Amino acid sequence: MTTPHIIDKVTTSPAEVKHLISILDISKANGPELLSAKHLKSTGAAIGGTISKIFNLSFETGKVPQVWKEANVTPVFNKGQRHTVSNYRPISLLSIVGKLQEKVVFKRSYDFCQKHTLLTWRNSGFKPKDSAMNQLLTVTHQIYNALKYRTF
Repeated sequence: MTTPHIIDKVTTSPAEVKHLISILDISKANGPELLSAKHLKSTGAAIGGTISKIFNLSFETGKVPQVWKEANVTPVFNKGQRHTVSNYRPISLLSIVGKLQEKVVFKRSYDFCQKHTLLTWRNSGFKPKDSAMNQLLTVTHQIYNALKYRTF
C-alpha cells in the first residue's frame, strides 16, 4: 500500500520520555552502556528532559550514539548438559536508552500507519495486542480451503 503522505519530522517531549522511563521493567539486564533500568527509573523524573533533548537531536541529525548500536552478547542455557556449548543460545543485551528511542520511533510510525490506514489484517505481527499467529491461522485456513475445493 502506498500513500502520498510522509513522516516529515519525529520529535518527543520530556513528558513522553518520563512516561517511557516510568514503565521500564527493572528486571531487564543492562546493555553495553551499563545503565540499569532500575537506576534509570529512579532518576527518570530528573533526566527525562535531557534524554528527550538527546533523542530530538538524534532525530534532527539522523545520528544515533554508537553505544546504542552495540550489544552485549551473552549465552543463555537451553537444556541438556551445561558443559556442552551447543546447549546455549546467544542473546543480545541492547542499550536501554536506545530501546526507549526505538519506542518513540515505533509509536510515530504506527500512529502514521493507523492515521493513513496503511495496515491491513495481513499485518498482524506488527500491531500491538495482535499476533503473527492470526496471520498463520488465516494462511492455514486458506490452504485447507484450497485443498477442500481444489482451487489450485
